[in-house]
Amino acid sequence: MKKPEEELKAGDMVFFQRRDEAYVMHRIHHINKEGKLFIIGDAQVDMEGPIDKEQVFAIITKVKRKGKWIAPGDFWWEFFEHIWLHLIPFRRFLMKLYGIQR
Repeated sequence: MKKPEEELKAGDMVFFQRRDEAYVMHRIHHINKEGKLFIIGDAQVDMEGPIDKEQVFAIITKVKRKGKWIAPGDFWWEFFEHIWLHLIPFRRFLMKLYGIQR
């Protein structure tokens, strides 16, 4: 995890604080013209936003999934950042097929 020093972009996994003060880790789906972030978790089917950039306090640089560390450049990191991010309309079906969501 590191403090966001560079410009945030679609696909970045960020740690932010919701207005209700909950802390959340999700990926940026897109940033609108006003600079507001629209985000979604890897296991979610609904986007969340708008989020102010000031609510983001860290960019996630690696995560542990199923006991294994993954980081940018790893197959699964790239899959979730570039492919899964754009499959929102199909996620519910795919997660049900995979057994993630009932």
